[in-house]
Amino acid sequence: MSKKSISFMLPLILIFFMSNSTVFAESAIPLSDEVNYVLMQLNSKIMNVNGSLNDVDSGRDTTPVSVDGIIMVPIRVLVEALGGEVNWNETVKEAPLVLNSAVFTIKPNQHTFYRDGVSQSLETAPLTINERLMVPFSFITELIDCETQFYEETGELFIQYKPLKINASKEIIHIYRDDTDIPAFITDESGENLYAASPRELAILWVRAFCYREADNIYGLLNDKGFFEGVGGRFEDGSRRIGLSSLWPRDGGDDNEFEAAQVIIEGENVDYILFWRSSDSVDPERLTMRYIKTDKGYQVINVENLYPTLNSKAAFEYRYITGAFPFIQHTVSYQSLADDNPAYADIFFNPISAAVAQMQVEEAETTAAPQDDGSWIVKFTWADGAVSVIVEQPNIQGDNGAWVVTEIATIEAR
Repeated sequence: MSKKSISFMLPLILIFFMSNSTVFAESAIPLSDEVNYVLMQLNSKIMNVNGSLNDVDSGRDTTPVSVDGIIMVPIRVLVEALGGEVNWNETVKEAPLVLNSAVFTIKPNQHTFYRDGVSQSLETAPLTINERLMVPFSFITELIDCETQFYEETGELFIQYKPLKINASKEIIHIYRDDTDIPAFITDESGENLYAASPRELAILWVRAFCYREADNIYGLLNDKGFFEGVGGRFEDGSRRIGLSSLWPRDGGDDNEFEAAQVIIEGENVDYILFWRSSDSVDPERLTMRYIKTDKGYQVINVENLYPTLNSKAAFEYRYITGAFPFIQHTVSYQSLADDNPAYADIFFNPISAAVAQMQVEEAETTAAPQDDGSWIVKFTWADGAVSVIVEQPNIQGDNGAWVVTEIATIEAR
């Protein structure tokens, strides 16, 4: 029997297949709280997920198959069995999928796939078989921390992985500068440590402290005080401050600094936060705040900048996975910047440079075309595809109206 050894094998596994059949005759795999598993078989329409028998693709003949000696498996059913989500974009013929908080994009017949906007290579390209996207069995190890086995004698495919520490529920909240319903901090005896009663309340308190550069509150909410010292510090009088070169927003205290934040609370320890700012920096910023629960309440572990450079179509889709940023809301900010500073005027009074600046595009071939209604369509083309946006002058002041990206027109794959 040919197989790849694995490090956390379950106890005795007893699986019996009916010869050349599409159903399991018996399943006696012991369940475990420590590891999960998926068992499939070449040319079988039944799969075993943690001891439960399921159709691979109900009502269809989809099965794992061997193509020129390469084992190909249906990606959707496997990702869903592993706790993820798969979609299909018919327009650009590609499959975006989310698994364990990572975003992947794969395309049939393409050796390049993207993880969180970063390109990676596949030795064997995905295929479309009977209208189902199939990937090499080995690709599963790219998606999740797991071990795999293929038993040549029986055609069995075995995936074993530790359960994801991710809650399937997702909550999206919006926080605005003038919110009055702000939760209260929970403090301990020392007064140095601050806590929140729930992940939702922690997100609200953290976003406001983060955006307003409230150093004392940021310090208090951090479980790891050393993380603060790495990006902050103290003034001569001993009061805390945030370093301008840190991850924290700049120009704290400016009413124009923080307009709104969209926060996605998903899982046990990860919040995705999209900050919208409108002073010197007119672009949104995507970060991740990680938190833990203590015996007194919730605190932050650290924060990471997860906002990739917009240098590919995949990066665009990752960056705007929560929806296109409403640049139109910042028309006044763009206009005032252009009125007050000749350098900004050169940027925002031109539809092409305005779109590039507002979306922070890099490494793209840029083309533009005027439209009959006075707007422009600006197209950014990269090796993996193209994105077109509509640019308009909402506040026209002769030739001096700032151009603003108002919506995404098209997304095309290559």
